[in-house]
Amino acid sequence: DRLVSFTIERVGEGKFFGYGICQRLNVHLRDVNRELEVNTSNTIEVVFGAQNDYLYAFPPFRVREVHRNETTNELSITGYDALYDAANHTISELDLSSYNLEGIAQKIARAIGLNLRLEVPQNDTAFAVYYPNGANLDGTEPFRTVLDEIAEATQTIYYVNNQWELVFKRLDKDGHELLTIDKSKYYTLNSKTNKRVKTIISATELGDNVSAST
Repeated sequence: DRLVSFTIERVGEGKFFGYGICQRLNVHLRDVNRELEVNTSNTIEVVFGAQNDYLYAFPPFRVREVHRNETTNELSITGYDALYDAANHTISELDLSSYNLEGIAQKIARAIGLNLRLEVPQNDTAFAVYYPNGANLDGTEPFRTVLDEIAEATQTIYYVNNQWELVFKRLDKDGHELLTIDKSKYYTLNSKTNKRVKTIISATELGDNVSAST
């Protein structure tokens, strides 16, 4: 009953997803008795439940800001996935000499606390392209810039999944859904409760905006 609402939205230079998808969580919690302690050392996970099915469709969000309304005691919390940190690091922090595209992507992933996952056909060689003398980098490039260049060269998008992995994926129109909520899984709201549904939830790997509130 503490949850007032939450939204998940893409953050970046443009409205369309581009090469990389970074997501931001805004959540509002009611804490009348001041029992909740949330700070920037915390992470928040969003879980969708329908009867016995539970879907962790999003990566954990690292809390960046917490504000309390002193009148209503409502907490307003903002968090980002791990790609948010990638913009604050430059390639000079990595020890690079000779490598392939998979190697540099892996080093960036580890630097921001993630594992690397490639979702491309098994016979795909794009990530194996080797640079014996290093790529054309001067060290000042942010991680996000280099990740964009890797995605452009390999015709993929990248994002953080719900397993704390940095995923490079080639889009597939024949992909399968993770969870479908149909009539058998609906729950009923009635006049005996003081709650009503205000928003509908949807989520895709392209980072479509998500919201939920009652």
